[in-house]
Amino acid sequence: MAAKLKGSFNRPVDDKGRTVIAEILRTGLFDISPRWVISRSLDGLCLILCPEPVWDATISERLEKVSTSKSNHLALGRLTHAGAFDVTCNSAGRLLIPSALLKAAGIVRQCTQIGFGNKVEIWSTERWKEYEERFEQNREQLTEGIEQFGL
Repeated sequence: MAAKLKGSFNRPVDDKGRTVIAEILRTGLFDISPRWVISRSLDGLCLILCPEPVWDATISERLEKVSTSKSNHLALGRLTHAGAFDVTCNSAGRLLIPSALLKAAGIVRQCTQIGFGNKVEIWSTERWKEYEERFEQNREQLTEGIEQFGL
């Protein structure tokens, strides 16, 4: 079983839309699979980078199951699949992020990479700071009901 990804790393994004994936995150992704998929997160706030088997078994498969039940689910499934790209990184660890995804996530010069279980979230650093500040102020509310999960 591959290690769970964790941690937060700020990285520059060059003019071509490339960023170096933090080594610990890159190694964790490669431990699962050398083939990756990048897309917008379901909430649209950031990008998700995950190994292809994770994408296939969780995001893609689950969206296909809910897609026909409601028109908004169908739209979410279509938009998510249409905006997903197969990607790899080069030997230097650089990942080319498609320009449409950079724009959708508001990423310009800096990104924040967050290890989150079996995937990596890639945020606009500015957007991540705003998100983090907003929810840190409400940490008590975030934990309501979480004991049902054994935490």
